[in-house]
Amino acid sequence: MRKRVTVSAVASALALSAFAVPGAAQADESVGDTKITKVVVNGGSNIGAGPSPAPPPPAPPPATTSP
Repeated sequence: MRKRVTVSAVASALALSAFAVPGAAQADESVGDTKITKVVVNGGSNIGAGPSPAPPPPAPPPATTSP
């Protein structure tokens, strides 16, 4: 019985928090005068999206000469 009361109390608390949080999470858009005019990423170069290319194979070991 105690377990059932605890579960119902937790469930009701979650339900009430779902109604209270969305109103508090919204930003106030009427205050502030910050304006972003230009953003440069990667030095102005194109940004590649997707998997990166395979790395080059390792260099072969240097040749040794026998005396």
